[in-house]
Amino acid sequence: MKGQKEGIEQSIRVYGNPPWRIGLLHGGPGASGEMKPVAEILAEEFGILELLQTEKSLEGQIQELYNQLTAAAELPVILVGYSWGVWLGMLFAARYPKYIRKLILISSGVLENKYNQDLMKIRMDRLSGSDRKEVENILPGINSGMPVRDC
Repeated sequence: MKGQKEGIEQSIRVYGNPPWRIGLLHGGPGASGEMKPVAEILAEEFGILELLQTEKSLEGQIQELYNQLTAAAELPVILVGYSWGVWLGMLFAARYPKYIRKLILISSGVLENKYNQDLMKIRMDRLSGSDRKEVENILPGINSGMPVRDC
């Protein structure tokens, strides 16, 4: 890869052969690496960067993505976002449009509030009893703006 910045190479998985013109963004939180099957298939014909987000804030993830792409990609790139990666890709493209050749959005979360009315109920229904209790215990702290580690 060209001109790598210190530490960036650890948050990028490379597939196929250069030039690296396609970047894949995973969902989240905690879904790092879920785009690997897509990367492996696309790598048969293209140079692929699987861009792993490690930052804990939105601004941090946008900056991390900027650092990853400017360190490793042949710009502008085709950016493919899945789930949370859709949102990150859109926010990045809005801020840095000259770095994006195309933006491909896969399985986005809803983009309008009117479709989110039952979101928390759906999420809670997917959890086991013990996980549900844990979420119920930390939600008041999260909603108050308190760091999760202090909840």
